[in-house]
Amino acid sequence: MRHSLMYWSLGIGAAHMALGYMACMWTERFRRLLDRFPRHVGAGRALSAFALLWAALIVRGTNLGRFEPLKPALFVAAPLTWGAVVWFMDELLAPRALGGLLLLLARPLLEAARLHPHPAARVASVLAYLWVAAGMTLVAAPWWFRRTAAWSARSPSRWRATAVSLLVTGAAFLILAFTVYA
Repeated sequence: MRHSLMYWSLGIGAAHMALGYMACMWTERFRRLLDRFPRHVGAGRALSAFALLWAALIVRGTNLGRFEPLKPALFVAAPLTWGAVVWFMDELLAPRALGGLLLLLARPLLEAARLHPHPAARVASVLAYLWVAAGMTLVAAPWWFRRTAAWSARSPSRWRATAVSLLVTGAAFLILAFTVYA
């Protein structure tokens, strides 16, 4: 369990480095991708299906007290819920689902940080709480994704600053993974 935060940090670092690399190397293609993402039907459906499945698995492993007899209906309710989400909330579904995934990702990251003995584990805790804030914002106001992406792409210097910040964050988490969290 001690190395759990190391694996999280490796994943976070690699994801940030990949995003930063794409932002640096494929500037126009990555900007177009960010511009199309909020209304991308396939991404919205796939991300929301993954988020609902993950949420159902979390609830399945949780003690529901007097609602425990309802657990068998969970795996019938989850696909029905997904269908309702796709049908009724198809507008900007991709950033909403991304927000839901950020909320779900924060829990295991916080658990790994809580169990790690080093004080630098608080860096991961701060990132998890940033994910919670971003996730709540995207679920409640998905248009913030487009607004933030447009703000970053407004000038070449902002775009470079965004790409460099992703690369630096990724490098920092990789360094933490190999030195502190190992």
